[in-house]
Amino acid sequence: MPIGLAYCRRTWCHHLALDFLALHPRTLDEREQVTGVGSGIVYGLVQLAKALRIRRIWGEATVHSAPLYERLLAVEPILDLFVIESREMTAIQTGRQKSRDGACHNRQSCAIINT
Repeated sequence: MPIGLAYCRRTWCHHLALDFLALHPRTLDEREQVTGVGSGIVYGLVQLAKALRIRRIWGEATVHSAPLYERLLAVEPILDLFVIESREMTAIQTGRQKSRDGACHNRQSCAIINT
């Protein structure tokens, strides 16, 4: 059973447009102790963009997804449009590397983030 997915496409300008990012409802339940799924998926999108030499990822946030993008991009408020460019991609990769280096406090979340 998938725990999350991202539907994206390359635009005519060679950007990556994130049409939607969806998480399984159980990943949102605090009792399940599953964290980092959304940020892990965004990390994967950054890796894809880097591999394809895409310099910009953009998408639209909903009222429910905006807090995730605000945390990842350290930008407030995100009302709908968000853009991830070189500086943000590097920050996302660095944050991901920190979790791989043992900064996670929850073993289950580290296992999911590091797959």
